[in-house]
Amino acid sequence: MSILNRWAFDGYPLNRPGVRVRAMTGVLGLPPLRGADFLTPGVPGQLFVPKVPDSRRIGLEILVNEGEEAAVSDYLDTLATLFGQRGQSPLAHFHPDGTMRTALAECCDWAPQDGSQIGSLYVGVADFLLADPFFYGPSVADTAPISATPTTLTVTNRGTSQGPGPQGQLVLDYLGTGTIINPRFTNTTTGAWVEVDVTVAAGKHLIVDCVAITALNDGVNVIGNVTHSGQLQLMSLAPGANVISVTAVPTPSGTLTVKHKDVYL
Repeated sequence: MSILNRWAFDGYPLNRPGVRVRAMTGVLGLPPLRGADFLTPGVPGQLFVPKVPDSRRIGLEILVNEGEEAAVSDYLDTLATLFGQRGQSPLAHFHPDGTMRTALAECCDWAPQDGSQIGSLYVGVADFLLADPFFYGPSVADTAPISATPTTLTVTNRGTSQGPGPQGQLVLDYLGTGTIINPRFTNTTTGAWVEVDVTVAAGKHLIVDCVAITALNDGVNVIGNVTHSGQLQLMSLAPGANVISVTAVPTPSGTLTVKHKDVYL
């Protein structure tokens, strides 16, 4: 059994003694792109338009070693109950280094077959739909003191893709020890920046959620005071080290905490 094919769905381990899981499609490849180039009448070819990753499907083949017929039947019932629930559940992929990458997925098709094949009972293929095509690592936080303008903080996305998507995390949490006005947060690695045109009082939090598209200044909704540039999202993390810069007037003093999840294809 390949160690790269250890899986769990909704907390239930699919791999167990006598059961083999094999990735069929969509696990290590790129998700499809959403969008299309622009067709200009009378001009050869098309005008390139940047595209974004679309939802993707992952197929897992499950093989059960032949055993007692009753035990196989019970296991099929267990899988039917597990895969038959509607809605999204965590699909976890375990890697040789001990890390776990998780996506939210819906089992949109479960096709069991009854028939012996080379010493195994071929159980079937589970087809999962990932509305958000990415897998994510656990939530991590990087914190740095802010004592000059600009001050930089390095945040590392140890994943393989730029993101996050809808199920990911990227939160900027600034806690001031002095009052600042109109802070700007810039990912100098990608060129994207977010500015919040507010006064942040000493001892108060300014929290910008780049996934939920929210901004709270001492708990007050200030999303209408947010401007941003550089990409469609408020901000994202490229694979590897990302340098986040903080600027404001007067010279800011406080701490910036960036909470995020590594993004994997």
